Amino acid sequence: MKEMITIQISKFLSNAIVAQIAQKQWHSQSPAFVNRSRQYIFDEITDANDCFGVVALTVKNEVIGRLHCVQNKENSKRWYYGDLFVISEYRRIGIARQ
Repeated sequence: MKEMITIQISKFLSNAIVAQIAQKQWHSQSPAFVNRSRQYIFDEITDANDCFGVVALTVKNEVIGRLHCVQNKENSKRWYYGDLFVISEYRRIGIARQ
């Protein structure tokens, strides 16, 4: 049986989720890396565009992946993504595609 993976989409991430992202992606929960995870969203929000974060979680709320999406300033129907990561144990099973 495959493990259930939840996809959470939000502009605002809880402190616990942000700390997990920093640990999983950069192997550190120092304030610099935790704040970096928060800044990706807040630095991109302007009057001209929007953005949000996508987080993949296990049923135990363990972060296994993350994606950052930013709306194109010239064409609001276009979105860009970046800062994609999936931890090694969950790669190649379709997490990023979800």
